[in-house]
Amino acid sequence: MELTLPADFPFKSEVVVLDLETSGLSPLGHQIIEIGLARFEPAAGQPRSAEVQTRLVKLPPGKQLSPEVAELTGISEELLEADGVSLEEAISWLVATVGPTAYLVGHNILRFDWPFLNVAISRLREQLGLALDDGLLRWGRYIDTAAIYKARQGGFHRQDREKLQDYYLRVLNTRNPGLKYNLAHACQELGVPLDGLTLHRAAGDVQAVFRLFERLVVEKRPRTAGAGPDRISA
Repeated sequence: MELTLPADFPFKSEVVVLDLETSGLSPLGHQIIEIGLARFEPAAGQPRSAEVQTRLVKLPPGKQLSPEVAELTGISEELLEADGVSLEEAISWLVATVGPTAYLVGHNILRFDWPFLNVAISRLREQLGLALDDGLLRWGRYIDTAAIYKARQGGFHRQDREKLQDYYLRVLNTRNPGLKYNLAHACQELGVPLDGLTLHRAAGDVQAVFRLFERLVVEKRPRTAGAGPDRISA
């Protein structure tokens, strides 16, 4: 599956669209079971393409998938055992593929994906030989499409000198009764097509996030050709 950013796309930095599927909602009690990503190299004035890559992750010995997670994702314990890699191998691959400088784009990535990555990397850091400042967990690298969508729909504005990720969290943590911002709803509201995508699987969600990210950026195109994440915060 190949995704393409157009030549006039205003965000020129390295970008990784990321999605995690997990065995539950608690980073301390549950585990990553699938990783999906698409990495776009930096470019100026030409289209950029990236392949969607995925890794299934085996469950630890003695752990099981709940029927609810299996039904939601379509991932079975048998599939993980047959096609999955260890969490150590998956995280090592993720760190190497993302690299030290790319921005990571995801939907609710700061409140969901980042905590799972934080727990996994913290547990495996010494085993994998990761430096304390390997960069993958730096908040300044994360762009949250859920926060951008919710901010625009809910009329939020970034405060003077407010850090981008603090702004994202303020938006996401503010209660707005009736304002839905899950991935499927955000795409539907903005007319982002989801035909042919399997949501709640990493590959399908990466493609959906990519389409939503592109729509959000294009709808508020910065004037500066080399625009960074600060220019697409709301």
